[in-house]
Amino acid sequence: MQRTLLLMVSLLFLLAACGYRFAGGGLLPGGAESLSILMPENRSTESGIQAQLNSDIVYEFTRRKSARIAPTENADAILSGVIKTVQDTDIARTGTSTASQRRVTLTIDMQLKSKDGKVLWRRSGLSDYEAYDVAGNPSGTDLNRRAALEKVSKRLAEAVYKSITDNF
Repeated sequence: MQRTLLLMVSLLFLLAACGYRFAGGGLLPGGAESLSILMPENRSTESGIQAQLNSDIVYEFTRRKSARIAPTENADAILSGVIKTVQDTDIARTGTSTASQRRVTLTIDMQLKSKDGKVLWRRSGLSDYEAYDVAGNPSGTDLNRRAALEKVSKRLAEAVYKSITDNF
């Protein structure tokens, strides 16, 4: 019994000392402690997607508390980005010209700069996608598409957060 307990305690210390940690759990690059998150520039034809993505990115940073969100003039670092494309692709058909399922893909470029303009982090061509069903009416299809785009935005926001704070 004592050997088992000793072995378990030793194993715990070994695992704790190995340096393992969860991805995206670090601090901001350059030692920044406060962050301003600017509304992404929308170069797509998708109206309002910039507000959704901005809200999702702010949520990721506030819920994980890795940096204080601050106005641009008071921030140590500024996160900005560009929504490059929002693209729909048919992925399943019920006939030669009737789609039954589509995929929406969102592609963005993001960068983090220090307040003196030095680039601390940059990612181009970040993208994610989600499938959605084509409903029997346009409003149903639009609702399905919007729900898919919301999922994509949330996953991209999480990917941005993890990439910025992953100090490997």
